[in-house]
Amino acid sequence: MSHTAKLPLVLFPLVLMLLGAASPASANRCVKGDCDNGTGTFRWDNGEKYDGEFRNRKKHGKGTYRYADGNRYSGEWENDVIQGFGEFRWKNGNRYVGRYTNNRMNGKGTFFWADGKKYEGELKDNMREGRGILYAAGGSVIHDGLWDTNRFCKVIGTMKFLYLDGGEFLMGSAEGDGVGNERPRHSVKVDGFWIGKYEVTQEEYAGITGKNPSSVKGGLMPVDSLSHGEAVDFCGKFGEKFNVRARLPYEAEWEYAVRAGSGTRYFWGDEIDGACAWYDGNSDFTMHPVGLTRPNAWGLCDMTGNVWEMVMDYYDEEYYAQSPVNNPKGPLEGIYRVKRGGSCINSGKYVRIAIRDRLPLFKGEEYTGFRVVLH
Repeated sequence: MSHTAKLPLVLFPLVLMLLGAASPASANRCVKGDCDNGTGTFRWDNGEKYDGEFRNRKKHGKGTYRYADGNRYSGEWENDVIQGFGEFRWKNGNRYVGRYTNNRMNGKGTFFWADGKKYEGELKDNMREGRGILYAAGGSVIHDGLWDTNRFCKVIGTMKFLYLDGGEFLMGSAEGDGVGNERPRHSVKVDGFWIGKYEVTQEEYAGITGKNPSSVKGGLMPVDSLSHGEAVDFCGKFGEKFNVRARLPYEAEWEYAVRAGSGTRYFWGDEIDGACAWYDGNSDFTMHPVGLTRPNAWGLCDMTGNVWEMVMDYYDEEYYAQSPVNNPKGPLEGIYRVKRGGSCINSGKYVRIAIRDRLPLFKGEEYTGFRVVLH
């Protein structure tokens, strides 16, 4: 059973048909009662039907909407928008009872899967987010605690970590795309792991080491200008302080995390989008505080752009041709390490998912930072 089974998205019509008298070419009509300001039944020509309260010819108050695809919502409405408390039933047997705002599950509620699993707790924008409990079909507890973007979440010190189930993906760039050290594209499997939602900030780094080597100072900005060894040392000290095993991600783990199931150039698609990453087209050539751009589908922020991110692996531009399938950890030795993701001073092509570059072993670089993995 996946620990991160997604809640089905509640899909509502983007444009709700106007209520009222039907035109000669339409079968939309009020079939019973008062569909202007009262209680009635309105039927659409596509088979959908609403039974409930109206105000100003809009669904307002309590009512039941039956969708053409077999789904059904019963609960509170406000000006044609699902707003308040209600129950949504999917034709596949899934069911949600709880709070809604703007047609989306928001607040406290209970989600029942058709196979017997159950979630009780907080939701945000149709996802498990906040505190809640996920139960197995037999009633045993799978996870009781924090959630973020449908994923197990825990906070250690000031750092938030999300759990990624293991899986298989295609790593690198397809033939004809990217550059040579990103090919061949190859299948990789990784085990599950915890990863930082954000890059390590200057405040967090200084809190553990007492130092801040960053080129542009700002507590919530990512730390940069530190060597690979200093990043590894931070992980060790962080682990000792909080009694966890911490390290840098391996390159395969990093790419698995940023892709979040996508196979495109960027985690959001094939064209650059400044809402999702800091690069030279929107950054004013400077770092920004973590978490300001849109996260990927697994809730991770700034995986590309802002600062490059160090990984554990030694660099070999031809490593992909000999990489093992299961949990690759890079070459056994080398004179460089790998950095991934591009930065705020790079062009859009350098914040593609597959971009990889080399990092000196003992020297820090501006606009190069890291995030932490727990294992």
